Amino acid sequence: MNSIGERLTAERNRLGLNQGEMAERGGVQRTAQSNYERGTRMPDAAYLAALAQHGVDVLFIVTGQPTPVPEKDMNLYGDAWEVLDRTLQENKKNMPAEKKRQAAEALFEAVRSGEGSAQSLATLLIKAA
Repeated sequence: MNSIGERLTAERNRLGLNQGEMAERGGVQRTAQSNYERGTRMPDAAYLAALAQHGVDVLFIVTGQPTPVPEKDMNLYGDAWEVLDRTLQENKKNMPAEKKRQAAEALFEAVRSGEGSAQSLATLLIKAA
C-alpha cells in the first residue's frame, strides 16, 4: 500500500466500517471520505485526530508503519482470543474467521476499557452470535 488513500481504506476495512461510518467518525461528509480514499483530496490533521479518538491507527495511515502494540496489550488480546475460543467450544458454536476476529477485537477493547470481564463478555457475544 503506497498511498494515504489506500492505507485509509485498509484501516477502514480493518475496523469493519463503511465510508459513511468512517466519515462520521472523522467529522466529514461521505463524499470527502471517498475523495480521501481515491487520493483526489488529502485529509487534514483535524480529521485524522478525530479518527484517532475512534481507534484508527493514524500513524499507519500517514507513514505506512503500524503503531507498535505494547506487550501488555498483546497479552490481553491473546487472553481475549483464548476466552472467546473456549466459550465458542463450550457452547458448541462456530464463527467465520472474520467475525471471530472482530469479536475478539471487541472483547479486547471492552476488557481493556474496563467494561467487564472477558468471560462474561465472551458469553454475551456467543449468545448474540
